[in-house]
Amino acid sequence: MESRAAQVIPPLRNRHPARRLAAGFFCLLPLLTCAAGTEDWEDGDLILRHGRGLWSELFRRASPRDRRFSHIGIVCTVAGRRLCVHAEADDRTGRGRVNAVPPERFLAEADAVGRFRLKLPRELRKKFAEAALEQLGVPFDWKFDDDDDSALYCTELAAAALKTAAPHLTVKRHNGLIPPDALTDPEIAEELPPPRVTSSAVCSRNP
Repeated sequence: MESRAAQVIPPLRNRHPARRLAAGFFCLLPLLTCAAGTEDWEDGDLILRHGRGLWSELFRRASPRDRRFSHIGIVCTVAGRRLCVHAEADDRTGRGRVNAVPPERFLAEADAVGRFRLKLPRELRKKFAEAALEQLGVPFDWKFDDDDDSALYCTELAAAALKTAAPHLTVKRHNGLIPPDALTDPEIAEELPPPRVTSSAVCSRNP
């Protein structure tokens, strides 16, 4: 039986028009090279960064406990390639969506990076990654409305995927938002050695 990750492209066309563009991304996978240092990454690992975008400091300060990071991505494997699924928007144009990018691009221009693993069995962590993949193409949520999944911001994407994979886990909100450190709470995740990415990357101005 095909995995949910293998079935991701057809739902993209059915659920949201923007996902037609996301589906084309997978045609380019053979042209991508995976960055060095990701060999010990597993599907469902959480990769966090603090970027240099206009919104980065605001998102970083939204965390009440651990203010090292401003953005979060979810590791997944598609066609043998390691990718980071995340919701981002260009802070100059406001345009954004859930996207999947190579690790070296996700970590470009990051001032701080971290890696965490959910305290779940491997099969549930994989289900978590697959749930995130199913959101490819969904627009970025500039309203930051956690009750509406027609648009998603970065931690909202992770929380929604976690609700699908492990509904018994609680993601804590703070001041009406899901802060980055809500997904790295020691009750639900453990910190691992930080990512080691050595390849050059395309620079980003996002959080």
